[in-house]
Formats: sequence, structure tokens, C-alpha cells
Amino acid sequence: MPAEPAIMVRDNPGPARNAPEAPSGVLLIDKPAGITSHDVVDRVRKLYRTRRVGHTGTLDPIASGLMLVLIGRATKIASYITALSKCYLATVRFGATSDTGDSDGTLTPSGDPATITTEQIRQALSSFVGETAQRIPAYSAVRSGGRRLYEMARQGEDVPELERTVTIHRIELIDHSGDTAKIRVECSSGTYIRSLAEALGGRLGCGAHLCGLRRETVGRWSVDDAWTLETLDEQKKDKQLPDPKPIIDYLDYPRLEIKDHATESVIHGTPLKPSDITSIDGRFESGDTVVVVHNVHQVHAVHVVHQIAAIATALVSSDAQPDWPPDKPILSYRRVLAQ
Repeated sequence: MPAEPAIMVRDNPGPARNAPEAPSGVLLIDKPAGITSHDVVDRVRKLYRTRRVGHTGTLDPIASGLMLVLIGRATKIASYITALSKCYLATVRFGATSDTGDSDGTLTPSGDPATITTEQIRQALSSFVGETAQRIPAYSAVRSGGRRLYEMARQGEDVPELERTVTIHRIELIDHSGDTAKIRVECSSGTYIRSLAEALGGRLGCGAHLCGLRRETVGRWSVDDAWTLETLDEQKKDKQLPDPKPIIDYLDYPRLEIKDHATESVIHGTPLKPSDITSIDGRFESGDTVVVVHNVHQVHAVHVVHQIAAIATALVSSDAQPDWPPDKPILSYRRVLAQ
């Protein structure tokens, strides 16, 4: 992010004070296959004319599907959305391995896919359900010794064999025809479907690689509700770009609503006390993540619009609220988003 410009004295500072606020929030984007996740970020930067754009999980160039793109202040909450579970529709091709784990790499024939039956595939898939150690692909952005693995792989260096623990919540065979199988995988964040395809081939005694991938959901959000880049381009021409959705809609944590005067305390990092809280939505224990919200305005004096002020760690339990010490902090801040 570029440095803030120096403050300038203006003869007529009025318009500067009234300048429109930069967009901030979350956009659901349906990434097309054939471009990188960084390409998507660049397109959104140009569309919304801001550099503050990020995302919550990389999709490889061969993959399409749902990306949660963060704009403005929403980039501060990336780590709190990245951990959401994912659902993918994957196409696996048997009979060849790939140095990258997918069809973008160099393929090496391995095994005869004609010997694999549909029932064998189903049985093999069921063995992956649950928590498991998964090999991290050599061509990945994971770092080792300060360097990304794909940098080592591209330079022909020995890439360390690393593993991570992932969870496959559910996996099913959608179709098996010839040398390919379509599978749907519901899994924890950080799962490599490329590695799953390779492991499936190994379990069946036949090489395999990923030749198609579509991310269908992230948490409770679906690609069916996402914008395509083409549609956003059209909306831009018509000067009708959609507003990013509020950050608070994408944080599934207990909420503490604070009084109006307490917003200044959050901005300055001053600890909140029980007297600063107006209501609690959801239960939490000491050490849990909570979201601090404040009122922005009222619509027709009925509907209260909330905005996130901070993400914090609770220092008390919600069940102990009546006995909270009146003069001691009840949380510690992790991210302050109030302005």
C-alpha cells in the first residue's frame, strides 16, 4: 500500500472534506479458468479505482469459481475469512502423473486407467474422509526457508517434502467415464485438490492428475451469487458497479454492540469496559474471537445499521456478564477497523 500523501493547506478545503469515501467491503467473484487470482485482483483494482484489494484464497489458473475479493478496509479481515471451509467440483484424469499435479504441468504416462472400476474409485474416495496429512505440492506458494516452493521447483532445485493436516468433510463420485472421474469435495481451508487427485491415483495403483477444478462455495457463500468479470465490466460502462457487501456480513463470530461514545475508544485503542457495551449477540468464552460493532445510522428510526469497529479477543466469558469487573477491560483488540 502506498504511503499516505503529506497534508496540504488548501485555500478552499471544503470539497476535500466532502470527497466520497473509497469503496470498502467484500465482492463475490466467479473467476474464469485461464487467468490467475492476481489477475482478478488487478481487474477489480481498475474497476473500483483503488489499490487496496485482496482475496481470501488462491485459485490456480486452470481453476474457476468463487473468490471472495476484499476491497478497502476489508483487506484487514482476510485472515478471518481464509479459514472457512470450501467445496470443489474436480475432474481427475487417470493414466498420467504431472510434475505440477495438474494438466498445466509436464505429464508422464503411468498405469492403465481401463483397469479402474467405478466401485474402486468410490471405495478409494471414502478412505480420504476425515483428518489426514496431505503432501504440499512442489509448485505451491508455501514458503520454506523464506522461499516459495514453486521458485525452487522452477529453478530445478530440490524441493523439501512438506505436509499439512487437512480435513475432508465429505467426498463423492459424481461421474466416471473412460479415464476421468468427477468428484465433489467438501474440505477444510488449505486442502490441495491437486494433491488429493495424485493420492487417489496412488491409492488405485494408477497415476492421476487434476484436469479441471471449480470452487463452488466458501463457507456459506455460493458461486451462484457471484459476479463475473464480464458483468462487472458492463456495469462499469453503465456506471452501475455494485457496492461491495458490508464486512460484517462475512464474519461469523459473536458480536458486542458498543455505545456511540465508545467508538472513539476503539479508534484510539482504549480498552472497553462493561459499561461501554449495549448488547451481546452470541455466546463466547475467554480467549474466543469476537466482533465489536457500532451503530452507523437508523433507517426510518427503526432499522439500526451496524458497522464493524474491531475484531478482538474476549478476556471474559459471555455467561459471566452480570459479574464482569466494572473497571477491567473485557477484550483485547486484534484489528481495529473503525474510522
